[in-house]
This record gives sequence, structure tokens and C-alpha cells, in this order.
Amino acid sequence: MSDIVQAVVGGVRDLLPVLRERAQEAEDARDVPAESVKALTEAGFFRLLQPATYGGHEADPVTFLTAVRLIASACGSTGWVASVLGVHPWQLALFPPRAQEEVWGADPATRMSSSYAPTGRAEATDGGHRLTGRWSFSSGCNHATWVLLGAIVPDGGGGPPDFRTFLLPASDYVIDDVWDTVGLRHRQQRHRRRRRVCARAPLAQLRRRLPLRLPRPGRQPGAAVPAAIRVAVLVLDHHPDHRHGGRRLRRARGVPA
Repeated sequence: MSDIVQAVVGGVRDLLPVLRERAQEAEDARDVPAESVKALTEAGFFRLLQPATYGGHEADPVTFLTAVRLIASACGSTGWVASVLGVHPWQLALFPPRAQEEVWGADPATRMSSSYAPTGRAEATDGGHRLTGRWSFSSGCNHATWVLLGAIVPDGGGGPPDFRTFLLPASDYVIDDVWDTVGLRHRQQRHRRRRRVCARAPLAQLRRRLPLRLPRPGRQPGAAVPAAIRVAVLVLDHHPDHRHGGRRLRRARGVPA
């Protein structure tokens, strides 16, 4: 781990008290406070998986996931949203250089949200695809100005359809606020806000599409996994039966009583 990356992880650790203090604010607003996203940006968290070409740190996935788990230890929703937004620089680096330049050229701190379920439809047209549909849900979309959307691409020759990821700017979609739930309320766990994304039939240029060809297992960061694990651990740590030596929860976890 380089000194710069160590400094980023240290900066994230220093933010934990204030993230913990804002946990109730996040729950009341059904959203991660903009100040928290700004603080994580200034700490360099969102640059951990970003290419060095655009000022990123190109950290290894373990370091990124360690930082995610730290954030989630203070606020579950902030950890979830940070993990989702933070992993997208890794995916954008898989796109052609021209697409990366469109997103990061003017502002390397630009963030992307995502909704990968292929609930949209992509119609082939000159120079790209016409994308239409509705997607649910997209964590952190109100803190992002681009989005990665999954869509089905029909095969013109009668073969099986393809599933691809498309990259769109905020001018090409609208957001519906439909995330109003009860859950993740157990002490340091809070709501995470997700919204429905609707494409306005934009033209997704060829450079802004990515076939579903994932790297070999173990080569891609599982962004939200540490946040989810940390939230689960917090539930167990603060459940009365578990805290007072209850055996039922221990057995459910596979831990000897």
C-alpha cells in the first residue's frame, strides 16, 4: 500500500466520528448528507479505484473494501452509498478512453450511480443505441451526474439478445423519488435512498456501451459486500440476546455457543 493510499484510509478513519453523528440526519432525510459525500471526496475515497491518468490512486480492491467497511461501521447507509459510488471508477476504466474523457475530462471528481438490471431496451441506430426504460433502483444517484444502466440489446439476426451496460449523462434521464422505506434503523444502520431512473430515449454512442464480459472471478471488487457484512455484524453486536450471551444467534451464525 502506497503512502498516499494509506493516507486516504487514515483520512476515512478520521471521518468516522462525524459520519456517526450524521447517521440520524441521513435517516431523517432518507439520504446521505451532501457534507458526508464532500468529506469522503476530499479524503480521496472516491479516487481509490480511479485510473492514475485522471488523478486516481489505482488502489487494490482489498484496500478499497477495507475503507468501505470503516465507513459502514459509522453509518450503514453512508457505507453502502460510498461503496456503490466508489466502485464505478473501476468500471468506467473498462470503457473506451473517449468515454472516460467525457466523464472525467472536465472534472476528475465526477461520480456515477448505476442500475444494472436490464429493465431497459436498447434499439440499434446510426452511431449507437436508442435507450428507453425505467430502472429501479440507483443508490447514490442524487450525488452523481452520470449513470450506468443495464439494457437488453436484441440481435438483429434472430439470435439471443445481449445484455450490456450503457453510460448516460444526467441530461439524458430523470429521477423519481420512490425510496421511502422502514429498515436499517438498528442504531448505526440507516436508510439508504434509492431512486428510479428513467431514460429519455437518449442516443448512447458506441463508446458508451460495455458488453457483459466480467473479469475472472476475484478480479472485480464486490463493492457493497463489506458494507452489508458490517451492518449485519452491528445487528448482532447490538441485539440484546447476542450481547448478553444468548446462544440462539450464535448458533445461527455458526459460532460455537
